[in-house]
Amino acid sequence: RTDSLRLGEGFISSVYAVDKQLQVDALDSLDEDGETVLKESYVKTMQRCYATTLEFVREASRRAPDDYCTIGKRLVAFAWTWMEFVKKNCQTSHTIRPRWVAEGLEFLTVVCDPSYLNQLPNDVFQDFCLEVKDCLAHFSTNPAITRGLN
Repeated sequence: RTDSLRLGEGFISSVYAVDKQLQVDALDSLDEDGETVLKESYVKTMQRCYATTLEFVREASRRAPDDYCTIGKRLVAFAWTWMEFVKKNCQTSHTIRPRWVAEGLEFLTVVCDPSYLNQLPNDVFQDFCLEVKDCLAHFSTNPAITRGLN
């Protein structure tokens, strides 16, 4: 149990490191086509990193239900990072529900467990709730995504 939580922490740290290494916003020397290709590659790479980490951490957290205090704040912080990434970089299709949406929303349902959210100070909890609403609003333009959310 402790090993899986430690490995989950490693996954999360790796996602942050990959994101830092792949900062495409700082590249000024590319033409528009090169920038577009690089941005698409960045988004796809980060979506896979998030998907793998979200799945692993979700399962690890289910295997360690007594460690709410230990992992709750870290799960919320990682969910927050995912939501910010999605709002900034990911467009939704108007006809299908992308796989990354389902994976992320499933993770959010785990993170929104009251046992995790109870670990947050009230002001952070309120800010997190607003971030979740913003993220869901990002998806609200797609009926295929929001159909099951109401």
